[in-house]
Amino acid sequence: MANFYKIVLLLITLSVFNTYASARNTPDDTLKPVFLKHNYYTAGSFNGAIFSTATMQRPGYDDRLGVLRFTLFVNLGITFHYDPNNHWGLFTGVDIKNIGFIEKTNTYDSTVKRRTYNVGVPLGFKFGNMAHKQFFFAGVGLDMPINYKEKGFINRNNKQKFNEWFSTRTPTFMPYAFVGLSVKRGLSLKLQYYFNNFLNPGFKVTQNGVTTTPYAGYNVHLILLSVGHTFHYREHNPSPKTFHAEETKIASR
Repeated sequence: MANFYKIVLLLITLSVFNTYASARNTPDDTLKPVFLKHNYYTAGSFNGAIFSTATMQRPGYDDRLGVLRFTLFVNLGITFHYDPNNHWGLFTGVDIKNIGFIEKTNTYDSTVKRRTYNVGVPLGFKFGNMAHKQFFFAGVGLDMPINYKEKGFINRNNKQKFNEWFSTRTPTFMPYAFVGLSVKRGLSLKLQYYFNNFLNPGFKVTQNGVTTTPYAGYNVHLILLSVGHTFHYREHNPSPKTFHAEETKIASR
């Protein structure tokens, strides 16, 4: 896991350096875009890569972080932005994402992968340079799992898997908080943490007349690091969207 934290630190350092370098290279203030009031727009979001792990408590094992998990599919959404000026703004939206964790045990070298497809609604605040889409952001959100999948195997053999729609193996809702950085006109890095248990410890299953609670004693909280991109569709204003101070000077001559 040490390598995971080194990668996270490196990505954040590079992103901050890139933002600082861009700010140093910004043209004279007379050429900076000036936002009009009531500037709002829609955008598509694509979290191209999600790295995830989890804090895990489980019967018979010490507390630990889960194995690093990586996914590319499916992590999409649409966001709605409102920027009162060029320095800060608000956003919300709807997204769908693939999240989960990997559990490994030393017994028989067994591995269990659990994941859900979630539909979620974020609510966030951003501050920085709205015109160049370079800003920090933070907020909270609420996910609803719609599909649960579990896959297990021993030594990569005898794989068993199943999936369920609107499963009771997970909670009905999953609240989370996030922080992140947007650079290069839409490229973003986001860290996300889920507050409640990914699994439902009270879930019961009956097989051959025997009822068990397979997730009893489990307490799993997901941690996600995503690298994505935002595609801006359209900005809306009662008058022209943005203008440059230099253009205004020329027009007034």
